Amino acid sequence: MKKKKIDTENTKIKSTTIENTTTKSKKSYIVVILLILAILASSLFGYYAYSKYKTTLTGNGTATVAKWSFKVNGQTEQFTTVNLEETMNTANNVTTKRIAPGTSGKLLLQLDARGSEVAVDYTITLDVTNKPTNLKMYEKYENGKYSSQIMAKDNIMTVEGIIPLSDVGTVQNKYIYWEWPYQTGETETEIKASDAIDTAESNLGTINIPITIKATQRSTGDAGTPTMAEKIKVGDTITYSPSGTYTLDKAYATSNTTGTTTLSSSSGQSYNISTWKVLSIDKSTGNIQMVPASPTTGTVTLQGAQGYNNAVYLLNNACSSLYGNASKGITARSIKEEDFAEIGGTTWSNYRNSFVYNSVKYGKQYTLAYTTNRYYPTMYAQEKNSVINGIKSTTGYSQSEQTSLIGRTDSSATNGYLKASTSIQPYQTYYNTKDYTTTANLLGGYGSILLPNGSSTQYWVASRRVNLNSNDCDFGVRRVYSGYLRADIMLYSSGSMRDIAQSLFPVVSLSSDLLETTVTEGKYNVK
Repeated sequence: MKKKKIDTENTKIKSTTIENTTTKSKKSYIVVILLILAILASSLFGYYAYSKYKTTLTGNGTATVAKWSFKVNGQTEQFTTVNLEETMNTANNVTTKRIAPGTSGKLLLQLDARGSEVAVDYTITLDVTNKPTNLKMYEKYENGKYSSQIMAKDNIMTVEGIIPLSDVGTVQNKYIYWEWPYQTGETETEIKASDAIDTAESNLGTINIPITIKATQRSTGDAGTPTMAEKIKVGDTITYSPSGTYTLDKAYATSNTTGTTTLSSSSGQSYNISTWKVLSIDKSTGNIQMVPASPTTGTVTLQGAQGYNNAVYLLNNACSSLYGNASKGITARSIKEEDFAEIGGTTWSNYRNSFVYNSVKYGKQYTLAYTTNRYYPTMYAQEKNSVINGIKSTTGYSQSEQTSLIGRTDSSATNGYLKASTSIQPYQTYYNTKDYTTTANLLGGYGSILLPNGSSTQYWVASRRVNLNSNDCDFGVRRVYSGYLRADIMLYSSGSMRDIAQSLFPVVSLSSDLLETTVTEGKYNVK
């Protein structure tokens, strides 16, 4: 039976030092100007306007520096410790000072910029390394529903905001809402897997979530109006309806078929995508990345050595042609393995680097070289760390790189593959993330974005991999299958081949300046 209680007698959210980026003196600086330097001084006054805090110059030679003050929960250096259970909403069937699946609450941070004479940008970071896996945090709670989930990236949640100049004289209450759902998941399999995680974490004991606040004078926009890049959040919805085509040459995608097929992203076509989710925001440049709210219904077939040889190039070019828009500066590519690793951070990379399959750890070689089954795709010879006939290549393509197509007979190959004269001994680059629940947890909240159809999510990932067995190895292309990251075989080193048909999942990059708001919060349109 699922264990539903967790002892948090000493559960606390510990807050780290509030880092005020800069502290300005509250006193005015008096600049004494000697008569003989009056002309020089008047030219120097102009430079004060570029200081961190806006400087006002007066006719008598006095420069007044804007005052700076920022506190959180009444302190300038350290928070008052907050007990998580004291933030919990009234809940039935849960012992006092306990949190468990089915409970919820909110944290109150009082942001105090009184005494400042400038608008304030602030960043709240929460270290959720020890948070229960299925406990979620949100920025909003309205009409009985939580919204604007705070996503964790490498176990860090970040919330950014503005205190406009008009509000610096009033303490601002910022709430962080939390909820530990009684059940997590949609399908019976997902719910059972999440229940098992809840049960395993029922004895976590003390849960520490350090909070750090950083505040600086606002340097972008006006005295308090956020830019579009500041308004938009990860997970928000964007309506964008591209209309492109791509001609796929089967001679490069497969080893045994010919001809071409044309893919179209126009409305009503199987590669059409009109609803997107924000994946990342670069506030310094205003650039955002977005991915589909659901993979394409249309599929692309890759097969044999040619499927391995050209997957990266074909998938990226297809996405670029179908979902990019050069006139608006919108670019597109296929999702790749590195996207998962970047979002999952150290949690993901630790999982990957410790992965063992067929007794071979990720990044290692099989003990013996393959001398009997020694066929390999033409692309493998162009990859960094390939080992053919005992010689290791130290340069070449990474798993997600390719700049030109490879023909079936290039390098004197047969249908895109060659046979080593003596042996091949690849490194293990295969790993999988087991199932949907494990993958979603490794992604730290981004699972709903990268795995939009839950355990039914399937699409190509534009990255190659090699999997080692005792008698042979196989060369394949990564994909998401049943909601988790894995890969599928294109060519065995014995020479046999396979084919797989899969959906597309593009990553589109565009400037936030191209967006316009809609009447619904959290939803935007591309102009």
